[in-house]
Formats: sequence, structure tokens, C-alpha cells
Amino acid sequence: MAKSITEVKNAGEDALAEVQAAYDALKEAMDSKAGAKAIREAMHTLGNRMGNAPKNMAFAAKSLTE
Repeated sequence: MAKSITEVKNAGEDALAEVQAAYDALKEAMDSKAGAKAIREAMHTLGNRMGNAPKNMAFAAKSLTE
């Protein structure tokens, strides 16, 4: 069980790290005036990461009960 709890914790941390990395990429694109296409792509990536994070964490938490 302790290993499973650690796995859930790690999944949460990984999901948030992906969101942070996508945010950092968007900020860099905006700060460097990379252009509309690059900013749009970075925003799209950030949106995907934010949308996937709760699903990834829920899956990891659900696997604790299985």
C-alpha cells in the first residue's frame, strides 16, 4: 500500500510538473515575442496539460482501490 501511495503522489507531482513546464514555455514564447503561432501552440499545450492533470491524478488514485 505504501508503494501505491507513493505512486499516486508521484503521478500528481508529474502532472503538475507538466503543467508548470507548459506554462514556462508559454511565458517564454510571450516574453520573447515569438509570434502568434508559437504562442497559440504553447497555449494549446498548456490547456491540454491542465485538462489531463486531474484525469491522470484520478486514475492514479483509483488504482489504489484496485
